[in-house]
Amino acid sequence: MKRGRPLGQDIQRPAMIQGVRAPRNVPDGSLSVGIGEILEQRGLLEETFLSSTPEAVESEVQEIPLERIDVSPYQPRLQFDEADLEQLAESIQASAGLLRPILVRKKRDGRFELIGGERRLRAHHKLGWATIKARICGMDDDEAEINALADNEGEAGLSDYEKGRAYSRILERKLVPSMSALARRIGVHQTTVSRCLAFMRLPDGARKILEKHPKAIGIKLVLKLVELSEKYPDLVVEGVRKVSEEQASQEAALRWIQSEIKRAEGGEISLPESLQIEISGKAIGVVRFSGSSMHLSLSKDADSERILRGVRQYLTSLSKWEDLPE
Repeated sequence: MKRGRPLGQDIQRPAMIQGVRAPRNVPDGSLSVGIGEILEQRGLLEETFLSSTPEAVESEVQEIPLERIDVSPYQPRLQFDEADLEQLAESIQASAGLLRPILVRKKRDGRFELIGGERRLRAHHKLGWATIKARICGMDDDEAEINALADNEGEAGLSDYEKGRAYSRILERKLVPSMSALARRIGVHQTTVSRCLAFMRLPDGARKILEKHPKAIGIKLVLKLVELSEKYPDLVVEGVRKVSEEQASQEAALRWIQSEIKRAEGGEISLPESLQIEISGKAIGVVRFSGSSMHLSLSKDADSERILRGVRQYLTSLSKWEDLPE
């Protein structure tokens, strides 16, 4: 019979585990050394997205004057949120500097070209600091473009349209052999690359709007809009305009497009199974449709009494059936 271990007695470490060779020496633990320092000591802290070419492996970190840094011509981000930059600047100031250096490459004129970290660079400008911690790497234009995108994948808020735009440019120039290769290089799923590329199939008018308002349409509805644009490109452009200029929700714009198609064709249009309700960009609940019934489920933090008063007020304001929006 197997004997139990007396309470309080230390467990005896086995000298050997089946299939695993025991180490000769086990070093004592040290809480004074962080994982970053350990990796740096072992030469494992190189940027993971750099290529294995000799030029790209060369890497050093130093403080560089902001005035000597030029922004990247391959920056995929179309907009920079000022509130986010203010918050980032406060975080950098509280940390007394950058925890992750920006990435630059040397130019022939002695200046530096930014590859990754424009938000961090802009935050330093806001703080009025003269220098910034930068990792200097040598790489060609193709590597610089891919790494500019890879750096932004780890940053806040690249819109789905901005991603699709950058993915398309890299694939068209054959900087990588395939979508799967691109997905591996930048650390995203291949499905994400494929769906973001769908933005490039929207009508030209819709894409012109997204160049100015890249967050107007997200990946969730883009495939449906592409499908509708095959027969009704003008309606899709107008729907995108309603989102960007009239602050309509994406779902409301899609319903408007579908209702206009119904009007044009004189046919029936089916309701979705469910519809998420948002107020000021915050989800408050879901409406589910079943036949002629409609069921509203509110989130826990939604003010149900206030929402009910708003619904009653709206319904009371309708004097006749024609007052209902289509």
